[in-house]
Amino acid sequence: MSFAALKDPAELDFLNRQPTTFALPAEAVDRLRAAAGTIIAESPDFRRLLKEAGVTMAPDAGRP
Repeated sequence: MSFAALKDPAELDFLNRQPTTFALPAEAVDRLRAAAGTIIAESPDFRRLLKEAGVTMAPDAGRP
């Protein structure tokens, strides 16, 4: 999984410009977490796993 899977070019650009440190502003942390949720939820492999397991995700699950 990677940020390249994001459809929003502005969000991709913002996330790619973040420094690789352990001290990020709260906004950056929130956006990184939201992006991860989006990437996972839209992943064909993850969707296949859910289907095979017979489970569904609540709408917007894991997204702030």
